Amino acid sequence: MWVGNALAGISLVVFVGGAVVYEQYLSPILQDTTVWVAATNIPPNTLLTAHNVKTELVPRRILETGAITNPVFLRNKRSATLLAANQQLTAKDLETNALTPVGNEQIYPIPSSWIYAIGGGIRRGDSVSIYAYPKNNTPGTPSNSFSTSKTTTQTATSSSQSVASVILSHVAVEYVRNGSNQEITNASPNALSSTNPYAQQENGNGTPTTVDLLLTPVQFQQLKTLSLTNQFIFSYPSN
Repeated sequence: MWVGNALAGISLVVFVGGAVVYEQYLSPILQDTTVWVAATNIPPNTLLTAHNVKTELVPRRILETGAITNPVFLRNKRSATLLAANQQLTAKDLETNALTPVGNEQIYPIPSSWIYAIGGGIRRGDSVSIYAYPKNNTPGTPSNSFSTSKTTTQTATSSSQSVASVILSHVAVEYVRNGSNQEITNASPNALSSTNPYAQQENGNGTPTTVDLLLTPVQFQQLKTLSLTNQFIFSYPSN
């Protein structure tokens, strides 16, 4: 009798011990998955780096479809939309770095003499439409920059677009520079008290005077030819 009770007691101890070991050590390994998440709020079109992403162990039951588990898939990727802190990164949240030349694309600096106006809120990573503005319609000395935010930039170009025509659209902007050849960046959000979504653009560190664009040789030659009789307006695409 006592042998049976002893065996039962041993079995109970083994069972309980096994359950504790499973819950504390095996379950996290078997039931949880390491995924990549946003380490902070990430604005759209932001390059993903070690500073804004991190790994996190999440239960399989809340694993997002397409969640990124291999860091290889984050290489040269940008956020396709606004990503909230601790949000799991999935394939649909990512896009290839639009600033990386593909095929025969090259980075071309646009001479300041070709430029009639640049939207003041345009920054590296944006895409622009390029309008040809006939030189004989230019009233006096052109102003190289107008407006600030995306909304007012589109409004400001409306009068000029009435006599201008779209040459290229959705062209990637590699750099935006001021008259001292320094890149223009947005103001730090920590330095602003405004809730205006365009406040960072409106308080940039300079006035745009030149841009570097991602173009094919054929596209650049097209602009070069047109520059003989036109200057160009660089504005946000209308759609």
